[in-house]
Amino acid sequence: MNKIIVLTGLCVATWAGAKVCEQSYHMQEGTQYILTGNAQGTMHAAAGTKVDKPMGAVTLLHDTTEYKMITDWNGSGTCDTWVKKEVTFATRKKAAKAFTSAPTSDYFLKINDGEFMFKKPGWNEYWFGFASKVNGDTVALYDAIGKFKDKPMLVMWYGNATMKRTLYSTTGASKGSFTHFYPELTSHPDSAALVKVLLDTWKDYGNSDTQKVDFTVQLVKLMYDSLPTPISGIKSAKASQSGFQASQNGGMVLIKAGANVSGSEPLSLYGMMGNKVASLHQTGYLYQWNGKTAVGADAPTGVYFVQSGNRVLGKFFYSR
Repeated sequence: MNKIIVLTGLCVATWAGAKVCEQSYHMQEGTQYILTGNAQGTMHAAAGTKVDKPMGAVTLLHDTTEYKMITDWNGSGTCDTWVKKEVTFATRKKAAKAFTSAPTSDYFLKINDGEFMFKKPGWNEYWFGFASKVNGDTVALYDAIGKFKDKPMLVMWYGNATMKRTLYSTTGASKGSFTHFYPELTSHPDSAALVKVLLDTWKDYGNSDTQKVDFTVQLVKLMYDSLPTPISGIKSAKASQSGFQASQNGGMVLIKAGANVSGSEPLSLYGMMGNKVASLHQTGYLYQWNGKTAVGADAPTGVYFVQSGNRVLGKFFYSR
């Protein structure tokens, strides 16, 4: 992955009522797309496939390519300065059989606001910078994961590509095939721009009387949120007609409010006796409840109701 030298300024950002630099972030959803074609303008994609943290569904385009994608990071304390923090990568070394996952504390993190360095419109809320080295105001940026205005979660695209060249003699006889590949993944906040970055390297190659070219591009979109459990886990909960869902994982309840609920409005949680237990605030596009009352006491096992104003959105059973 190419390192980029960038000068950054001081900033503080907020998200869903809490400072983004006070939270840890985790991969929530992933989707892989495979594009094929013989020219940049004619690439077409197969249907996307889901990717999870073990990355078992990720296609390995070439055996000598190293795959390295961020899955989790600790953002606490990174509002005002670059801080060495723990970052977890899903890594597949060259010629390895599978991905491995291990945290490392060798990276610096900082939350930034303002326009992202790649000038992609919409990234002017904030983006996390991951740096391999910091020397004063000069930062060796390793990667950056950001959030668009109209999207609930942080996002990053990772990509890889191969080019297969089949050569022919002037009589049409095959002279053999060669595969060109990238030694490691490339990342970018925008998928179309990433395809261009990957294929521009081989822009001078094309079909001719003595050569046939086939490109394969792999794009992996990873989305991140502060939820400790992937959002896909909530799909096991049965949704009401309005789209309300609730799913318990350990002591945490994840709630999808459903239709006609603004993400900016807090919800109210009530017990069976009509007593208000807590106020819920949205993180990403889900609400979380930690099983505590408003005063910090453990809430008992039982049925709880979620309301928006005077309107009951749904109920769930909570087990301590």
